[in-house]
Amino acid sequence: MPASTKPPKNTSGSGFDYEELVGGWYVVLMLAGSPPFGEDLGRIEQVAFQGNVDGWFLDDVVLRLRRGAAVHHVALSVKSNTQFGVQTAPNDFVKTAWEQLLGVGHSAFIEGSDFIGLVTTPLNPELREALEYVRSVSSHTPRADIPTRMQDEGFSSPLRQALYASFACPSSLAGQLAAGDGSAARLLAASQFEQFDFHREASQDETRAIDRCQELLAHGDRAQAGNLWRAILELVRKRRHVAGTLAHTEAVAQLRPLFHLREWPDHAGDWARIAHLSDVALSRIVDSVGGRVTLPPARQTAQIEAVSADHPRVSVLGSTGIGKSAATKQWALAIGTQVMWIDASDLSNHSWAAFEMALGLTYPLNELFEQVTSPGILVIDGLDRTYDVAALNNAAQLVRLAAPTDRDNGWRAVLPCLTDEWPRVSDVMDRGGTGPWQTTTLAPYEATDLQSVWQAFPQAGGFAQQRHLAPLLSNLKIVDLVVRQLVQHQQVLPRFVGESDISDWYWTQVIESLPRAIRAQFIKSVAREQAERSVARVPLSALPSALLSVTDALIAEQICESADERIWFEHDLLGDWARLRVLVEQPDEDRRTFVNSHLAV
Repeated sequence: MPASTKPPKNTSGSGFDYEELVGGWYVVLMLAGSPPFGEDLGRIEQVAFQGNVDGWFLDDVVLRLRRGAAVHHVALSVKSNTQFGVQTAPNDFVKTAWEQLLGVGHSAFIEGSDFIGLVTTPLNPELREALEYVRSVSSHTPRADIPTRMQDEGFSSPLRQALYASFACPSSLAGQLAAGDGSAARLLAASQFEQFDFHREASQDETRAIDRCQELLAHGDRAQAGNLWRAILELVRKRRHVAGTLAHTEAVAQLRPLFHLREWPDHAGDWARIAHLSDVALSRIVDSVGGRVTLPPARQTAQIEAVSADHPRVSVLGSTGIGKSAATKQWALAIGTQVMWIDASDLSNHSWAAFEMALGLTYPLNELFEQVTSPGILVIDGLDRTYDVAALNNAAQLVRLAAPTDRDNGWRAVLPCLTDEWPRVSDVMDRGGTGPWQTTTLAPYEATDLQSVWQAFPQAGGFAQQRHLAPLLSNLKIVDLVVRQLVQHQQVLPRFVGESDISDWYWTQVIESLPRAIRAQFIKSVAREQAERSVARVPLSALPSALLSVTDALIAEQICESADERIWFEHDLLGDWARLRVLVEQPDEDRRTFVNSHLAV
């Protein structure tokens, strides 16, 4: 019968330190995503210690492995000596292994899925070769043919024959066999054997473990690799003494604050793909005036950092044009971690599966985030301008994966959002189970914030002197549009009354330039389609083909952007101005109807 359950500290014998090192090796393989017993059994997702209470009779280390949907367990007895006789397997191991295999007592073992194992110090070469041979024959030869194979002098030897025979079911357990198979092949096919030289002062296996730790580090520092190995052993020691477990996600969470770890090798390509897509999205976020003066001010990025340091989910609020996306961009890039920047329009009109497919990833996002080893930032930009149910639901699901409520994976989720739209967006996030959000509202620009702009562009300095326009100076996009137009055409700053004056001036100077009729019609068509479809990005196929000839010019002038057969305004402000223009052109009696159905996106 299997030994009765004992407190873990009582079952620790002379091999305690050796067990610790063996357990550490398997944790290293778990972090690396390296299958310990070949691809067929998959990767380690949890290492458990002293698992007798859970029904594992060989309980020093119990590995849970996964390959796809298939889960396997390998229950290992770890001994700090060779254990084997000259030609025979250790009797204690064979008896306990057969008890596990036969389900004697409270056995968790599932034959055909789980494995029994023995870890020892290195065997002599002849015995090791014989052990590998009899296990291979037992695993890959039809059971009925094995006796003949073992007696064949061309394939076997006295050592192989004796070793094979020593794995047969002990006579004391014969009554448990019923009509079952008690051959050595049955046990050998369900067994794994490993040898490590951790007991030696100059251990090659410990050097190999530190080598693997070095590969786990993002920057591959050798001294840090040794520190990582010792930190892993400390995690093992703590759990070894309390019959604990260590899952991949927990190991990463414990080590991440101390070490910059690489992602799983198989996931690295997907994270590189996400980084590329995010770089493209970030390149579209204008964070300068006139292409030369960087804004918003550093105090805004510091404000985001201060609130996000203690909260994994943050909404950056403010009025239109104040630079919410620009400030978030500068903050995210300054952090220096992985950034996943998603525009809300990329989530629109898609199921979750279609969204993942559009990203072009090999692995699903839930797997990437479950196994993520490095901290990062998720930014979903533009939720305040979408009313698409699919986009909002997809956004909530993405936040749940990146910044889960049940564990700290080192990621933060940030939503730049118009202040007036946050109640609607936050309601969707709450119903989507994303957890609580901390908000921070960006303050309007101060006069000193724009001094560098007026110094770089003296011809625009009069903008600040028109005191009645002071509220508009907090709109980074308006300042940028005015500066660009003045500089490009060497114009004198007009006297503006308010934003509508600036809008009319911009429309006349830029939109209605040659070929004015086509450009204006195209811009208004995009604005109408945005409103009617409640989307920011309009399919080119929805626009009159006769107008598409101006597309390239509008993109070159940074009025519009286009990708994936869709087009949109470089900034929401331009869409607002275009819809205002359409409104002005409506007959008086039609304006109320138009406002109700078209004005807001």
